[in-house]
Amino acid sequence: MPLDNGQGETPFSFYYLDICCHQIQLKFNSKPIQEWTNTDYLRLKDVLLQQTDVAISPNTLKRIFGKLRTSSRYYPQKATRDALAAYIDYPDWESFVAVHAQKEKAPAIAEEIQPPAREAETWAPAKPGRPAIQYYGLAFTGLLIIIMIIFLVKSNLNGLAANNPQGKVHLICQNPEGETTPRSVVFRLEVPPGINYSAEQFSIDFGDGKPVKKIRPGELMTHYYEVPGRYYTLLKYKQQPLDTLPVYLKTAGWTATAFMPTDTTRVYPIEHLDILPAGAITVNTANVYHSGIDTGHTFYVDFINARPLAVSADNFELTVTGQTSENRPGVRCSQMNVTVYGEKTRHWLVVMKPGCEAFINAGFADWLGDGLSTDMSALSADLTKGGTIRLSIIDKKVTIFINEKEVLKTAYQQPAGNIYGVAVRFSGIGKIGEVTLKNLLNQQEIPLLASTESR
Repeated sequence: MPLDNGQGETPFSFYYLDICCHQIQLKFNSKPIQEWTNTDYLRLKDVLLQQTDVAISPNTLKRIFGKLRTSSRYYPQKATRDALAAYIDYPDWESFVAVHAQKEKAPAIAEEIQPPAREAETWAPAKPGRPAIQYYGLAFTGLLIIIMIIFLVKSNLNGLAANNPQGKVHLICQNPEGETTPRSVVFRLEVPPGINYSAEQFSIDFGDGKPVKKIRPGELMTHYYEVPGRYYTLLKYKQQPLDTLPVYLKTAGWTATAFMPTDTTRVYPIEHLDILPAGAITVNTANVYHSGIDTGHTFYVDFINARPLAVSADNFELTVTGQTSENRPGVRCSQMNVTVYGEKTRHWLVVMKPGCEAFINAGFADWLGDGLSTDMSALSADLTKGGTIRLSIIDKKVTIFINEKEVLKTAYQQPAGNIYGVAVRFSGIGKIGEVTLKNLLNQQEIPLLASTESR
């Protein structure tokens, strides 16, 4: 089949592309690719944009995954392949190919490569003096060699990850905390002598949705964080987590930052919050527009209060009263997100109008629920006229209330540490009426809106 790319790719390329598509399907959607609908491709486009900062149109995704049939098979450009690899936690396409290069060759290759023609041979009986046991011995020796090679390869793949519980490999950060935003943070990978490793197999996930990057031992790498909050940077070796390091951009009170999903290269701080009676906060359309946002398209506003609090993220109650955006250009589901930054991990939940359940998701430390593979209809609610979300966590047991009605209960295992801030996101223009944090270990209440300040 001819190739629709102009790059002269070989069938090997499609072998790796097929593997990549299958891994994306396992991560993104439990349904077989053949059953994906237009909604699935639209959702995948949004997820890829959010996590890799690369916009891939639904039609391009359909061509890649074989939904749109053409006379020639489509092979995506390098930037697109890098984004697909980044989504399944590889630094780039070359790293993905390198990991799978030792796998069994694709059937298409085996069919196309023919053995060279052999000259005619005349049969002759075997020479005497070579008993059958000699051949069995050679076969057994060959089998032992193969087993030893497999063992050594697997040891090389997993040995470093197995050793690191003793903390031998570190991700070092020179300036992980501060109250200035934006902030350039410098990382360095430290590997002590005596550890066998492949320098090309380390990668770093910065925790802010930007692409994963390779990092070599001893190398300095600077990353640019644009929005206040707490980020959980992850060091990996051959896709296996080795070390984590938090980066913390504090605030003096509440801040507002807008962004557009179609422009992932920039964010737009909003200089002035509207402080309403009783401490409610919002932003107006004019201020959003003056920040640089095209308010005629889809945009989001993050309200963030990132300051450390002496409250356990495993034993607290957070009450948020808010009003989501009415229907406007780019807003149909009237989304409201609530995030609690923990010392070691975070909790978050998304509430949307009924009918938008496919896009609802929530996460509490190591527990994750996604509307594409889990029934998340409990978190559907119309808050355009106002409403209350209450998140209660007692000893890692989670209960969510919407308008004082219990809607979801679950639990998680990983301790989150203390609370390091709270964030509320709206699609379009939203309003926060109350944010109150309660320490369930001593019943102390902390009204977070009491410290509201304009930027």
